Amino acid sequence: MLFRITGLLFCLFFGQVLFGQTYYCDTAHISQTDKQLIEQFWVDFKTAINTKDKVRLSSLIQFSFTCDYCIANTSKDKNDAYLRVTKALFNSAQYKIFFDPKLVKTANKSSSLFSILFITKNDTSKLCDLNFGYASAEPSKQWEGQQHFFTIKKINDKFLITSAWTVP
Repeated sequence: MLFRITGLLFCLFFGQVLFGQTYYCDTAHISQTDKQLIEQFWVDFKTAINTKDKVRLSSLIQFSFTCDYCIANTSKDKNDAYLRVTKALFNSAQYKIFFDPKLVKTANKSSSLFSILFITKNDTSKLCDLNFGYASAEPSKQWEGQQHFFTIKKINDKFLITSAWTVP
């Protein structure tokens, strides 16, 4: 009987430790291999936007990706919260969001993506989201400004853009 109680307490304690642990979303918990892949993504991304190379840029994107500020450039129903950008839609018009001079300027000022990377915890998937962004509209006395962001995720041993979003 004592063995069963001890075993039960042991299982409860280690079960709590094993399954109750929080997950950490910071750069310290990114593996060295992933850090290298992220930096390779950044080199490739900067090359693509600086040369306005749509083909190279599309190789850095997981299609279809979600974009909340792409809607303004389409005839899509404005009541939708975001647009699902397919490769065809990207090729026809949506690639332009990546050639924004403010994004290009921000990217070129950042030799490492880690200097502008921020990580958020995704409560739905229990994974960490890696994001980078830029000020698309500077703040003023009447308005707090606007920032565009991109989320990247590791897919098949390569980091790819999976969404584009705006605050506010």
